[in-house]
Amino acid sequence: MLFRSPRQRLLICAPSNTAVDELAQRLLQGIPVYLGEPGEIKTPSIVRIGDPTLVHPAVQCVHLEQLVQAKVGIGATKKEIARARRDIIKKAEIVCATLSGAGAEVLTGQVFETVIIDEAAQANEPSVLIPLKYSCDHCILVGGMYTHYMTGRSA
Repeated sequence: MLFRSPRQRLLICAPSNTAVDELAQRLLQGIPVYLGEPGEIKTPSIVRIGDPTLVHPAVQCVHLEQLVQAKVGIGATKKEIARARRDIIKKAEIVCATLSGAGAEVLTGQVFETVIIDEAAQANEPSVLIPLKYSCDHCILVGGMYTHYMTGRSA
């Protein structure tokens, strides 16, 4: 399903920053391509959005603010920064965000053909609706209720 058309874009979400960062780390390792050469691995253009202080160091290299800073440098105007953010998001094949982060203003006006929500059974229903506002043709919910065991107990 991935990359059948050259402009297919994915929004990949999960309820927590930890889960989103884990997904982004795995995507950075590459994705097997089944339509090309056998064993071919493609590394898609990925953008991770969200609070930079909560993003794992291994995925800081694809965080939106890091990419913007690399593109415009220090001392850029607010207009240049806003334009760079829009351009980077528009060119990304995959955008990774938490469910609540999928409602970020920087994604306004974007269209994602497919939305993938990991750990969907652990998310509350209203937060799962946030990433669906981007006119997706397909929504894939991943993760059953028995995927992770509870880490806390009630007395």
